[in-house]
Amino acid sequence: MLHNKYLIFLLTFAFFTSSLFGNASFASAYEAGIYYTGEFDDGDANKAWYYLDFLMEWDVDLMSSHVDDILASDLYEADYNDFVYISGHGWTKPCIPIYERDSYGNFDYNEILYVLEDDSEHDDDNEDNFIVYDDEWEKYLYETNTRWSQDLEWAVLAACSQLSYDYGNYKDWALAMIGKPRMHSIWGYPNSAPAGNTDEDVIEDFFNNLRNGESIYKSWKGQC
Repeated sequence: MLHNKYLIFLLTFAFFTSSLFGNASFASAYEAGIYYTGEFDDGDANKAWYYLDFLMEWDVDLMSSHVDDILASDLYEADYNDFVYISGHGWTKPCIPIYERDSYGNFDYNEILYVLEDDSEHDDDNEDNFIVYDDEWEKYLYETNTRWSQDLEWAVLAACSQLSYDYGNYKDWALAMIGKPRMHSIWGYPNSAPAGNTDEDVIEDFFNNLRNGESIYKSWKGQC
């Protein structure tokens, strides 16, 4: 299983109450979006679908780059869900590349999901692939500043470095949780995300903990 340093939860701002990481559960949430955006094994995404759709009987949308042409808009428009799981590559920047298979069966990334609209690192000629409208978050403590602002309550970013302390990426993703309405939590990894069977073990433990009545906080943190 994973060592503690690979697990992180993003509930660091003073205006988040203890109820968000102590008592929050999936009891009233029934819709989920699951997205695999990379070019390797999508077993963790399929395992998440198995638990949410087959065992827990949620309404689940599953998209994988192995069979679907995923766009950044699919991810930022996933706001109608209660829970979103995004698995794939993560760069040292706060962004997730979205891969697509060409007619020869080869993978290459066709879009990138950025956190910030005004991110100076945008280099794909598409300035619409973002979650948060700008980084002037001080103005938005009471009014949301993000596309994830309707139904979405929880997100897992199963990609490397997205909640990194070293690169400061956690600060950018945290912008999706300020203002009202806002998300409850974003979960992920500060360094390398697990791969192979390990990420499937993470998902299995996470959902088994939830089904046993644990809160989201304890279910994620209790995997290691």
